[in-house]
Amino acid sequence: MWSAVFSAEPVSVASRISLPAPLRAVLLGALDVRDRRHHSATSMAETLRVAMRQVAAKLRDAARVADTVCRIGGEEFLVICRQADNDAAQQCGERLRRAIARDPIAVGDAAQTITISVGVATTLEGGVRDAQSLLECADRALYAAKREGRDRVAIAA
Repeated sequence: MWSAVFSAEPVSVASRISLPAPLRAVLLGALDVRDRRHHSATSMAETLRVAMRQVAAKLRDAARVADTVCRIGGEEFLVICRQADNDAAQQCGERLRRAIARDPIAVGDAAQTITISVGVATTLEGGVRDAQSLLECADRALYAAKREGRDRVAIAA
């Protein structure tokens, strides 16, 4: 059985889980903070710290009760969608993407818009037999979303 995992700090997910089938992974990453050119390196680092906390809270609030949300490192989060078919996993990715983009984050006196790219993968995909394979497949989909212009959801092929 999965336990709810949530942390603003990165966790090693693949080494801690066993995969019931079918399972969907929604990998979120590539936080894109708008108007970066207006920030010094110090204020940008603070913006990202604040953004990570607020993104984590927004993901937790937008996820379903059955979903598991965790930060897996850097600017990447993972949402494990249990009891979801492929359409529901894609809808989850879209719901989470919209939740992040909907409201700017407050950093000091400024408000910053954040967008995310999302990759969705499933244990039903060819070659996905364990947690590491599922994450790798979702990561490929995430990079496809980035290549296609960011602020979008891509489904693993």
